[in-house]
Amino acid sequence: MTGDQKKLISVVVLLLVAGAVYWFFGRGSMGGGPLPGQLTYLCVQTGEKFHYDRSDDNAPKILPGKNPKTGQNTLVPIYDDNGTFRITKRRLDALKKSFGDQFAEVNKYVDPDTLEVLDSPRP
Repeated sequence: MTGDQKKLISVVVLLLVAGAVYWFFGRGSMGGGPLPGQLTYLCVQTGEKFHYDRSDDNAPKILPGKNPKTGQNTLVPIYDDNGTFRITKRRLDALKKSFGDQFAEVNKYVDPDTLEVLDSPRP
């Protein structure tokens, strides 16, 4: 093996190791990290959180999902953003579309500006 071939192999190995390190450790800081075993949904009307296993057939498939206690389609998935639960803008837009003019009356637990899940209902 020549010196150039050794250098090329070293570079390839280094890139593979860097990719593996990123895959195992670096993904968390780029968008929430590895997927959890459970999905968490928030009822925007009552503030109650529901947890479903990813394999659970009862987990909402169409959003907003049906609250199993009230029967209303008010469940949206939430995620932990460094200790603060939020919904995505896309989910908020889907809620607004579903409820139209009644959205403000129904949504008591998500700040429409920051997308943050509130601990107590909005006035």
